[in-house]
Amino acid sequence: ACTILVSFSAYNQSIDTLERKLNSGRLSLSDSLETLNLLSRNYNYIDLNKSLYFAQELLKKSLKNNDKKGEAYAYRNLASIYSSKGNHFIGLEFVNRSLDLFKANADSIGVANCYITFGHIYRRLKNVKIEL
Repeated sequence: ACTILVSFSAYNQSIDTLERKLNSGRLSLSDSLETLNLLSRNYNYIDLNKSLYFAQELLKKSLKNNDKKGEAYAYRNLASIYSSKGNHFIGLEFVNRSLDLFKANADSIGVANCYITFGHIYRRLKNVKIEL
């Protein structure tokens, strides 16, 4: 239990640091998008509503600035959020959008992460054959 408490405390410090960084107003576009992505991803494990807020901000900012990588990460985060909330089919739609963007940009790490997200969604759907 002590290890979990220490890890959770470090996790919260990371979120606090990211939020301060985002609110500083001194970030480049790429740093801002990366910070929004990390906040959405980190909140996914502790507060889905905050995770959704940061994913939506990431998507808005990415679309406004035609940043396909940020858009792909936003869709992947949205896939995880909606699937965690039980909306697996919406999650699958978002992860497919993300996958298409990562493939179009030849981002093999992004593609691999999408397949991990597919696995999580299919696990929640209790479809082990497709999950694997």
